Amino acid sequence: MLPFGRPAVFSIAPDTPARVTYEHGISPKHTLCVHDLDGQGREWEISGTVAKVSIYNSKNLTLRLPGRIVTSMIEMHNVADLRLVVGTSPAPDPPAPLGTLQLDPDLRNVKIEYGTPSSVGKVVLAPLLTEDDSGRRSFGLSQLSLQAGDNAPFVLADAEGRLCAPQSERPPISPMDPSADLPRQWVLSYRDDGWTSQGLQRGDKDYPQLA
Repeated sequence: MLPFGRPAVFSIAPDTPARVTYEHGISPKHTLCVHDLDGQGREWEISGTVAKVSIYNSKNLTLRLPGRIVTSMIEMHNVADLRLVVGTSPAPDPPAPLGTLQLDPDLRNVKIEYGTPSSVGKVVLAPLLTEDDSGRRSFGLSQLSLQAGDNAPFVLADAEGRLCAPQSERPPISPMDPSADLPRQWVLSYRDDGWTSQGLQRGDKDYPQLA
């Protein structure tokens, strides 16, 4: 058996202080977990370096991440009424971009703010076309926005659950009438002229390939 132990985890709980520092037990070896949490409108700031960030099945909170993330990875799945702030504005030094922000349904009323445009790396979005018991289709996304620095927010999924491709003249894509060529995943990034996107295709046993 390989001598690997369980990964170090630091979990945000209702009694966690609003500002978390190394004194509270986080370290660059810890994965920061926000799991199964109703923040009841509270705000937490992680003032230190962590290995990775995982946000799952949580709602009603603001999470500020001004520090470094060693793996440059944030994963978000099944969250609602959440504001995520990555980096600071203004940044003391030109920040390294966040490598990957992985967004998986369901996501409802989620605001993602990068402190500066240079903080933006890749945003990977995986729309999931499903139907509820009444047969109504959904991508599992609504009121999802991205903001780079002081620039205006870009609404990626509107209140009706339609997907809006950046820099595209095509109308928003409705889950009721999805495009036949809709990629299984989108990769978004930010450039001087705004947000851009590329399709990402992945076979069952393949690594991601840009379409």
